[in-house]
Amino acid sequence: GSVRAEATTGKVNLNDIKCNSIDVETTTGNISLQNVIAEADISISADTGKISLLSCLSDSLNIDTNTGDVKLDACDANNIYIETDTGDVMGYLLTPKIFDTDTDTGDVRVEQGTSGGFCKIRTDTGDINIEIE
Repeated sequence: GSVRAEATTGKVNLNDIKCNSIDVETTTGNISLQNVIAEADISISADTGKISLLSCLSDSLNIDTNTGDVKLDACDANNIYIETDTGDVMGYLLTPKIFDTDTDTGDVRVEQGTSGGFCKIRTDTGDINIEIE
């Protein structure tokens, strides 16, 4: 089935889950997913707070936050879309990607692939640093 978690103020931690899709939404608070497999989508939305994913796999990963860093460790998806107004996007993915990145104020360091899934990352103020394991 599907998992949905919503919080106004507070942390959301989801661990050791296998499902069809995950939808997480917070106003203020950190979001942490660990050992999560979603056959379809992982969708995360936050106003303020850090977003951390460890060992997460899905077909599509969508992250949208206004203020907060996004960290991906040992994660992967066929298609990845990340957008943040203020915050760094960092970590490492398991397979090569074709990157489309943009930051107004910050540095971009990605391992550009010529094949693989699509990874679009946007931040107004922050660095983008993604490695491939």
